[in-house]
Amino acid sequence: MTISRKKKTGAATGKSAATSARRAAAAARSRADTARSVAVTREPESELASDTALGKRDGGASAAPGGISFGGDNFAAVAAANAALMNGFEEAGREIANQARRAVEGAVKTTRALLSARDAAELFSVNRSIAQNAFEEFLANSARLSEIGIRTAMRAFAPFGDAPAR
Repeated sequence: MTISRKKKTGAATGKSAATSARRAAAAARSRADTARSVAVTREPESELASDTALGKRDGGASAAPGGISFGGDNFAAVAAANAALMNGFEEAGREIANQARRAVEGAVKTTRALLSARDAAELFSVNRSIAQNAFEEFLANSARLSEIGIRTAMRAFAPFGDAPAR
């Protein structure tokens, strides 16, 4: 005998998704803070031990064949970039949730407007205004999400400074 389970929908899923996003952002911030504190509080003995383990004798940062450095500063920059990305994703999620809420409110207004039409001419007029409003809302929503994306990218790459790409 199999028992079917109903998939959660509606507000319950939205709340759990928002909660998950908040938890992920908090964890990313915590990792970034930990990375910063580890980079600041490294002891010389542990650096010497890791240098020896990596086969370095001069105490500098290790480098891969492509010239990529794996020093503590880079780890802190990656952790800060990760935190910035998580904050950006959280902001984008909030914006998408707001857009969905506005879409539902718009659907209610649209239904009322269409049901209140008295003849075909008024129906076509209402339909035209609905289509125009929907297109304008689409452009505005796209612009808002693009701004969030650009702002997130700028914040994510800021910890790396002006170093040239290798």
